[in-house]
Amino acid sequence: MCPDNTHAKKQFIFPADDIHYPGQANHDACYIPECVRQHNGEPLYILVAHWCLQQQDWVQRSQ
Repeated sequence: MCPDNTHAKKQFIFPADDIHYPGQANHDACYIPECVRQHNGEPLYILVAHWCLQQQDWVQRSQ
C-alpha cells in the first residue's frame, strides 16, 4: 500500500464541464448530475443517496 499523501486528489470543478471529483480518494472523476452538485465534495455513496431520494427510486445498473 502507498501512503495516503501520494494519492491525494485535488478537487477541480470546471464550470463548462460535467466531470467532477467526488470527495473520496478511491474514486476517479465522474459525471455528477446537476441536481446533486450542491453536495459536491461528499463521498460518492452520499451523492448517490441524494440522487436516489430525488428520483424516488433505486439506482439501476443502466444509469
